[in-house]
Amino acid sequence: MATAVLVIDLQENTIGDKLSKRYRPGLIDDINARLAISVQADELVVYIKNLKSLRSGKVLSPLVEGLDVVSDHILTKDRTSAFANPELLTLLKNHGVEHVELVGVDGNQCIAITAVNAINLGLAVTLSPLLVGVANAERFEQTKARLQKAGVLVI
Repeated sequence: MATAVLVIDLQENTIGDKLSKRYRPGLIDDINARLAISVQADELVVYIKNLKSLRSGKVLSPLVEGLDVVSDHILTKDRTSAFANPELLTLLKNHGVEHVELVGVDGNQCIAITAVNAINLGLAVTLSPLLVGVANAERFEQTKARLQKAGVLVI
């Protein structure tokens, strides 16, 4: 089963220096270690960047400093789910992907909604809490239970 790692919302405006205290230290290092495994295993890696709408216009923040970029596949989304961008599903289908592993932030929002959407699209989904940043750890315990009930493998 072909696997893709979806790197979600790891941008300066979500986890950069000013916001890094919201998430546990070492998160980027752990994700980089997973990305290194992906490269060795020849897995598809897709970076999903959130396009924020502000009163002043749309803002696309760069990927967070320190994150290894191991793929040219960088897509944007303008809603919570990475699948809001139809290019993602097309890319996954073109690569024969049947399984996605989600890494990034935030486990209670974009990661969770993307996971449920992936399940609904017929993809197998894996989520490792070590590779998912959450601003509200207590709420994430409830989110993990909901995701497992929906069919997400939480390891």
